[in-house]
Parts: sequence; structure tokens; C-alpha cells
Amino acid sequence: MTFQQLANELQIHRTNLYASLARNPTLTRLEDIANVLKVDVTDLFSKKTSKQNKINGFVEYNEKVYRINSIVDLEHLIEIIK
Repeated sequence: MTFQQLANELQIHRTNLYASLARNPTLTRLEDIANVLKVDVTDLFSKKTSKQNKINGFVEYNEKVYRINSIVDLEHLIEIIK
């Protein structure tokens, strides 16, 4: 999902989204973003993990966004694509 798409989903202008995140975003804004991305608010913050096998991201496939947190998640998505 692009920043513009996220702003569209939140029904705000992209520059307003950027400004709110560049400063100190409110909990409400973070909850709204998490809801759009279908993740927990805590997932918006980086977690200290081993650098080995570290993978994080979102992949859009057929207009659906998948959250990837592990090799297993990536392998599952690859199976869906096949």
C-alpha cells in the first residue's frame, strides 16, 4: 500500500498524514492506520529481533495487502500466488 493509498483510506490528504506522522502522532491516528492495514497498533513499531532471518513488510497481490513478518508468512503468500 502506498502512502497515498493509505491517506485515501483514512480520508485525509497525503500531506496531512505525513505531517501527523513526522511529529508526534496521536493514538487515534495510529489506531486508524493500524485498522486500515489490519494490524495491531504495536505492529507499527519496530521490534528488536535477531538480524538473522529478519523480514517485515507488506505485499499487495490482486488488490489485497498481505503482512509479511516471517519466512513462513512469505512462503504462505507464495503458495497463494501459485
